[in-house]
Amino acid sequence: MESIRHLGIVGLGLLGSSILRGVKLNHPHVHLHLFDGDPKVCREVEALGLVQQCADSLAELHECDLVVVCVPTGSVASVVMGLASGMKNGAVVTDVGSAKQTVINALGNRLPTHVSFVPGHPMAGGEQSGPSAGREDLFAGKTCLLVPLSSTPTSAIELVERFWRALGAITCRVDARQHDHIAALTSHLPHLIAFSLMETFGDQLPINSQSAPFIGRSFFEQIRLASSDVAIWTSIFENNTDAILSQTEHFIAVLNQWCAVLQERPIELHGKISDSSALANKLLGRAL
Repeated sequence: MESIRHLGIVGLGLLGSSILRGVKLNHPHVHLHLFDGDPKVCREVEALGLVQQCADSLAELHECDLVVVCVPTGSVASVVMGLASGMKNGAVVTDVGSAKQTVINALGNRLPTHVSFVPGHPMAGGEQSGPSAGREDLFAGKTCLLVPLSSTPTSAIELVERFWRALGAITCRVDARQHDHIAALTSHLPHLIAFSLMETFGDQLPINSQSAPFIGRSFFEQIRLASSDVAIWTSIFENNTDAILSQTEHFIAVLNQWCAVLQERPIELHGKISDSSALANKLLGRAL
């Protein structure tokens, strides 16, 4: 991070506080400038000893070389615009949002030319939220997807790449449509399934001592995602609706195929389970 002397972080939840922790531990020469719109979050960050005092406004981040915006996806564009006009020449802004095209569309050509925006999405996180959930190694070995625009200067893209690599991440450049379509399958659909499964459980069983003996590890693994941050996931679903609907429709079609096999062709069950198991083992890097 030699080229980053002043780093700003907007939003100090799980991802923002993890960036903060990682930079403090491994890159102590970097001057940190922190802001969160929720005063309670700022007080928690200060009480944790992660910083002496948070900034009172976005204006206090205008001298930063790079600002990482870690707010719900639906708020990214407004924060970027709030930052950009007052930032110094050559400054760069990036984000960690899970949907990209809506942010790019919202910004359009409104950004001043002296500031670059490099949309980003680290494939890291967890169902816990808030500053206390942060980990300095959260991004180690994880992929950070970058979605630079055709007009984005190469120097800005490379600055953001160096930033994420300094936190142990692996960077990969993709376009916005590809990002949103694949993220809907690998991240957003699993959360939707978890929310739906939890709703199905709630429709049929109370959460009490009578249902407890029936709940094993497999169920907990499936519904863990349902405890994720409500505001963040509401915003993701609102900002990647088309791609999520497309992947959900495909998933429902596959479920219907399973229903047909269960009802009409049980002899095919072994083959379908075997095929799915082989794909899972390949993805997990296990030898068959």
